[in-house]
Amino acid sequence: MRKLYILALTVWTVGASGAPLPELVCQELRVIQIDPKSLLTREYDSRTLYRFKAGSLYLSSPERAEYLYNKVREVEPLRYVSGHKTIQFESSDFRTMILVHSYLDEVRVSRAACING
Repeated sequence: MRKLYILALTVWTVGASGAPLPELVCQELRVIQIDPKSLLTREYDSRTLYRFKAGSLYLSSPERAEYLYNKVREVEPLRYVSGHKTIQFESSDFRTMILVHSYLDEVRVSRAACING
């Protein structure tokens, strides 16, 4: 978990490289939510689905039907941004990813397992 927290503090987005993202469906597994002012954290399981298709990210969960979240843009190899999310794939097989979702009042860091969509 410490590695996820460190990654959240060091994720920055810089110029694009232009490689396409494959179509994937990723299941978010575990989330750490951080209050950036107090640094208090809470952890919880998640069943949110992330579907990457045609350059866009779609989200769904047991509580919410699928919806278009935003366009996806690669900023460096294996690192993408979409809205408030930074998506870092751990290797070029696109099987696992780390997500960082940041706002002024909360930061969420999570892991997800992916399959070809």
